Amino acid sequence: MIGALSIMDEKRNDEISGKTHLLAEGDIKKTLLNLSLPAIIAMLISAIYNLTDTAFIGMLHDTAAMGAVSIAFPIFLVIAALGQGLGVGSASYISRRLGAKDNETANKTASTAVGTAIIIGTLVAVFGLIFMEDILALVGASPTIMPYAKDYSRPLIFCAVFNIINMTLNNIIRAEGGARYSMVAITIGAVLNIILDPIFIFPLGMGVRGAAIATVIGQAFSTVYLVLYFTQGKSALEIHLKDFSLSKDIYEQIVKIGVPAFLMQFLASFSISLLNNAAVAYGDAAVAATGITIKLNTLLLYVLIGYGQGFQPVVGYNYGAKKYDR
Repeated sequence: MIGALSIMDEKRNDEISGKTHLLAEGDIKKTLLNLSLPAIIAMLISAIYNLTDTAFIGMLHDTAAMGAVSIAFPIFLVIAALGQGLGVGSASYISRRLGAKDNETANKTASTAVGTAIIIGTLVAVFGLIFMEDILALVGASPTIMPYAKDYSRPLIFCAVFNIINMTLNNIIRAEGGARYSMVAITIGAVLNIILDPIFIFPLGMGVRGAAIATVIGQAFSTVYLVLYFTQGKSALEIHLKDFSLSKDIYEQIVKIGVPAFLMQFLASFSISLLNNAAVAYGDAAVAATGITIKLNTLLLYVLIGYGQGFQPVVGYNYGAKKYDR
């Protein structure tokens, strides 16, 4: 038994040192390819994830139902932006601390980021559900779209914590070179969504609400898979909620990098809301068409975001290690 545990520890240490070596010593071109390609694939899967609900709800042949998905998209983006800002900000600081061999601060930052994600997710659910109708009206829901938009948005807002934790953990895992694991986690969520969407929408007769529930289930399974990365010892980091800290230094570092990342996605959400409000004057079909077009246009953007997510850990780690030439 002791021998088996020793072999497992040795395997874990080899896996961690392999990721560290890749960031610190690996050929730059190969390292960027190894980290960016899984991140790009993951982002493209995310884009398909977003299109899945649209495709299956389109089979209902109900323009108002289709419009509801377009109306909910800006809300979905804001929730994701909160996770992205928190994840990118913490991941940047974590990769720099790992490069400087300051694992204690890296662990504390990861724990703080996850704790903050849980708090933000809970607050989003509470305030989002209380003011849901006002928010939907603000992003362009017409009277005919509103009932469908509420059915579709309610599960997504109620379970916002899964989305925010997902975005945070994905970025933290990439910060130490675990881009492939992150890709698998996103794939699990997408595949489950694709399988469950038609089941919930058609045989179970849940319509747009079923599509949202399928999305939430996919996110929940993806979150569990990401958590296993840390509990099964695959990570060089240790996340414990007891290490959650209200440290000014940690939050300063997260905010410094995280706020620009949040604003990029938040402003995209804001612009889509303006388009929805402009389109609603032309009817539900115009709102639905606007949403479909925007989702298709995000495909190229997601490729660029994926490259950035693979590029950042290499820069952060070597900056922290003072290997400026790399």
